[in-house]
Amino acid sequence: MLGDLLIRFIDIRNQGTGSRFSFWDTCTDDYYSFMGEEAWNNFKEFKEDYRGNELRRFKNLCPEWAFDDKEDDMEKWLSEA
Repeated sequence: MLGDLLIRFIDIRNQGTGSRFSFWDTCTDDYYSFMGEEAWNNFKEFKEDYRGNELRRFKNLCPEWAFDDKEDDMEKWLSEA
């Protein structure tokens, strides 16, 4: 059960993974995996893969940008860094 675990939202935008975020399990020191996926582009994709009964808990960890399906602008991101 996820209730006792600390879940961390991980921003992996513009890291060359082709995905935008993942979730980290601090108890096992490993990424959460659902349907063979460990990273997603938006929450809609995550929701399709998620298997469990605590979807709201994951959703509450996501920033606003995780709910859109836009592609990240790598050039803009690099110029702001």
